[in-house]
Amino acid sequence: MCKRFSGKGVLHMAASNTTETVIVESTKDLMRQMTIDKISVTDICDHAGISRRNFYRYFVDKYKVIDTIYRRDPVVNVELPEDWTVWDYFPELCKGLAKDRRFYLYAFLYKGKHSFRSYCIEQIHPIVARDFKDILEGEQLFHFYISHISNMCFDYFVLWLSQERPIPPEDFARWVAKKVSLLAARQAELSKEPPKCLDD
Repeated sequence: MCKRFSGKGVLHMAASNTTETVIVESTKDLMRQMTIDKISVTDICDHAGISRRNFYRYFVDKYKVIDTIYRRDPVVNVELPEDWTVWDYFPELCKGLAKDRRFYLYAFLYKGKHSFRSYCIEQIHPIVARDFKDILEGEQLFHFYISHISNMCFDYFVLWLSQERPIPPEDFARWVAKKVSLLAARQAELSKEPPKCLDD
């Protein structure tokens, strides 16, 4: 016997997807104005035009919403060619950030629970690990280095994105690469000198 369907399940699924999308997009829109710690569930509901009860049908809290935003982010969640280094990816990353400047500015400013910084570090970890696997050994050291270099770049991003008229992303990417290169060269130069002693 052929089973008959009313189609209500499909309509319910479409409505559910629409409501979830409205919550996600409303939260992202609010994040273009302030960091997530300044945004309440009530703010999201008011902005989305839904009830709190409806909100909690889809998310347990606002942090689950931003987790969804991060997982869907087209700038960070990319498959890179095997032969790409982190510096091949960097100009593309800057172009993506520039397209939604206000969102990424406030996303990078926030450093608390479920921060975008932490999520980005997880995503780029394999790329940086691949670039330095023959130099750094041990997962703890890898994570320390990646966190250090990433947070330095995130702070550069904040300075860049917070400007009233940011320089073009291609120019910014070249500037950061040059600064990192100069700093690395200077560190190498300084480390070759024998340490001075205060007793001399």
